[in-house]
Amino acid sequence: MKQIIIEGEPYVSLPMAARELQIARMTLLRWLKNKDIREKFGIKAVKDPLNGHIFISQGSVTKLANRYELVSPPVPVEQGMK
Repeated sequence: MKQIIIEGEPYVSLPMAARELQIARMTLLRWLKNKDIREKFGIKAVKDPLNGHIFISQGSVTKLANRYELVSPPVPVEQGMK
């Protein structure tokens, strides 16, 4: 797995990012190909022209990791039936 630095920002390889996000590599690749998702989360990715490997900025990986906001239920939840 590789990490590179472009203009002072660290970029990680696609498999490394997928492992950090705990998702399948192909799922992350689909997200990168989907323009709506890329724009919504501001994902920055580059493709190495020599070998075709894809690298995603560490900031983008962090944004994707925090893509869901944890919300508590509006009312107390009771377990079991009365």
